Amino acid sequence: MIKRVLLNFYEVNDVDAVCSFTKKIAEKFKIDICGMYVKDIRKYEVTAPSIEGIAVEVSNEYALKEWENSEKLIAKEIEEKFKQHFPDEVFLIEEGITSDTVLYRLRGYDMLITFKGDTIRSEIKNMIKSRYKAIVLVPKQEDYSFENILFADDDGENANKSFFYFMALFGETVNYNVLSVNIDMKDRGLEDYMELSGYRNCFYEKTGDEFNEIIKEIDKNDMIVMGNLRYFYMLEKIIGKTGVKLLENSKIPIFIA
Repeated sequence: MIKRVLLNFYEVNDVDAVCSFTKKIAEKFKIDICGMYVKDIRKYEVTAPSIEGIAVEVSNEYALKEWENSEKLIAKEIEEKFKQHFPDEVFLIEEGITSDTVLYRLRGYDMLITFKGDTIRSEIKNMIKSRYKAIVLVPKQEDYSFENILFADDDGENANKSFFYFMALFGETVNYNVLSVNIDMKDRGLEDYMELSGYRNCFYEKTGDEFNEIIKEIDKNDMIVMGNLRYFYMLEKIIGKTGVKLLENSKIPIFIA
């Protein structure tokens, strides 16, 4: 059962989407919510200009102060907006490499919720690759719900791990729609297991292009559960794997564990 969630923000514009989605989970569960912004130290790696081999220290210090002031303003703005949604919850501001800092803090939480955006940030790619805890990527939507969950079942180990992790967190509080493309599901036992366990479920078998068939079902659901990437993000993108296509094109939140 879910108890604690960590919300990580990169920009002020991320806050409303991530917090609005989190509120839908909070309607079903009594959870502790922690917001977080990481001042990434890599932004401070300013190369000092030089004249005939002599570094101009003043210019470098000025640039560093400008970065620090900018980061303070961003962090403050994000915190204020977070507090508008969750006035009684904790908000952390830390320094470090974003993906490493978030994953370290995530040890004490059930899952991470962060903004997906139009492109997948390098920090998110690093966190997905770690396969450490569940991550929810939230796109910008006008409204969020948390009732109908689509499981894109490719009969793979990663997909099944992710799905069972989701069920362990959220149990019988949602409707499960399990979709397989070009896979015979009759003898796999998942449907029997879910029925005996009391989960509300519906199973679909489709044929055709895997990505296109999944995309057709996405708009009928509130979240998609998918397995972690098997290889590095860029490799899967180059070879056209369905998982990367879903990450980049899904218009609903994505759960990966």
